[in-house]
Amino acid sequence: MTEKVESPSFLWGSATSSHQIEGHNHHNDWWDWEAQGNIEGGVKSGAATDHWHRAEEDIRLSAELGLNSYRFSVEWSRIEPEESQFDEAALDWYEKLISLCEKYGQLPMLTLHHFTSPLWFAHRGGFAWSEAPARFNRFVKKVVDRFGSRVPLWCTFNEPMVLIVGGYLGTFMPPAKFEPKLVPKVCENILRSHADAYDLI
Repeated sequence: MTEKVESPSFLWGSATSSHQIEGHNHHNDWWDWEAQGNIEGGVKSGAATDHWHRAEEDIRLSAELGLNSYRFSVEWSRIEPEESQFDEAALDWYEKLISLCEKYGQLPMLTLHHFTSPLWFAHRGGFAWSEAPARFNRFVKKVVDRFGSRVPLWCTFNEPMVLIVGGYLGTFMPPAKFEPKLVPKVCENILRSHADAYDLI
């Protein structure tokens, strides 16, 4: 087992989003959104930068730049592609990613939700669904139980108000519904999800 990276006095790092770099996240709402032609020019993420297969090269390059921290997100739809069905191979991959951070002296910071949600969750209403906090935190518990002792820094939600405004007011990201009346419920559920995740961590 590689030793956990100790926190340096100052962090100078890079940050990524799983959907934007891993490639082929077939089971999330953004993949579906792209397939429906909602991105200008019909652009799709596809293989993205193929981080799924090039993670070591990416982490090594980060270290060579003199960085000492790496913030990454775990893709919920990879870990739980179907409701209550967890993919151990995906968890193994993220565990290897943490090991690469340790190998190259990159303090890992893990983001639990970076704009994308599993399709099964989105089809039930996403964070407007009354059961959203419970479902999200079942996923969080799986991640924390697996990686918690090796990850010193956590981000529960990346820019939650962008997620809310983009999805329910500005309609520039999934679910792209102009439904102002849902905004308070979505805000409440994300806040509950954050607080419960905080407690689990």
